[in-house]
Amino acid sequence: MIKNRIVLLVLWLIPAVLAAQSPCTEAMSPQRFRKVFERLRDIPSQNVLWNETNALLFDQCFNSHQVKQIAELFAHDWNKIEFLQSAYKRTTDQENYYEVYDALAKFSSVIRLYHYLQSYQPVSPPPLHTPEPTRDLHFPPYNYPAYVYYQSSNFCNPPVSDDDFIRQAREVFLQQNEPSRFFLLNAGLQGNCYTAAQIMKFASLLEQENNRLTFVKNAFTSTADTGNYTALVQLFSHLPYRESLLDFIKKNRVPASPPPPPPCLVSTEEFNLVKETVNKQSFNATKVTVAKQVISAKKCFTAQQIREIMKLFGFEESKLEIAKYAWDFCIDKQNYFSVNDAFTFSSSIEELNKFIQSKH
Repeated sequence: MIKNRIVLLVLWLIPAVLAAQSPCTEAMSPQRFRKVFERLRDIPSQNVLWNETNALLFDQCFNSHQVKQIAELFAHDWNKIEFLQSAYKRTTDQENYYEVYDALAKFSSVIRLYHYLQSYQPVSPPPLHTPEPTRDLHFPPYNYPAYVYYQSSNFCNPPVSDDDFIRQAREVFLQQNEPSRFFLLNAGLQGNCYTAAQIMKFASLLEQENNRLTFVKNAFTSTADTGNYTALVQLFSHLPYRESLLDFIKKNRVPASPPPPPPCLVSTEEFNLVKETVNKQSFNATKVTVAKQVISAKKCFTAQQIREIMKLFGFEESKLEIAKYAWDFCIDKQNYFSVNDAFTFSSSIEELNKFIQSKH
């Protein structure tokens, strides 16, 4: 009953201007939409669902009923509103867009979407041979963190210069739609390092807060001063987005003093498994290959352990081959003389000694 009243009210409120011409002329066919909708319906994560639907809006067109069905897949009104705002520009029958209001749970959400649609004006292409009007790049008056107050870096360093940042930001700013800006911003993270303030300014070029959240999470490992990352909560007016970002920072921040690496060691249990793996090989050549693979993989054998591996071989040349190969992976080379006990002939000991002397 409440939804019916909402729809009737919105029908009365919507002015004729909302039937503005859409850049789309043909909606997705029912057969194709059914397959797309079934795929979207099976996505368990709301963030993944948002990314998938946003990607569809980049090059696909829908009718109002299709847009409504997709919006109903989101759990919260704030996701639905942002999707419906973006989808309006890709809807073939904007005069019927009143249908989508039925997907919203709260009347306040209906009013918010109504005001957005009322203020929406489609962008007309400039006349031929007329230069595009100059648009000024500017950023919201947030409290941007200063990089000089947090010089240590967790992931990358140094950040790009201010000139390079402005050049990249202007390129994003000149894109004509949200999906293009979102794509370009994420592509720019590859191989670049930024300050938290620069990432914050980049994100401000996106209209949808869900897109902002996804981008700043993707940008975390491309930021030189992640200690300033909490300042990015200013980008979000919705509390769930702020909480999501703060939780992400808490889980992904690298400790200032990482714990020391574990000692290089092959435990008794691991070593017994190594010997068992080598010894069960039927052919000598295969046994040598497997022994080398295990030694290079573990890298932390004692001279005594190497001697025991050598004893698994019946051929003298195989023992010598393993002794030479394992030298680089021995953690107590001062005791390497003990491997000589595995040899049968003194000539093997002499050859191994010459090999070791050549390594110095």
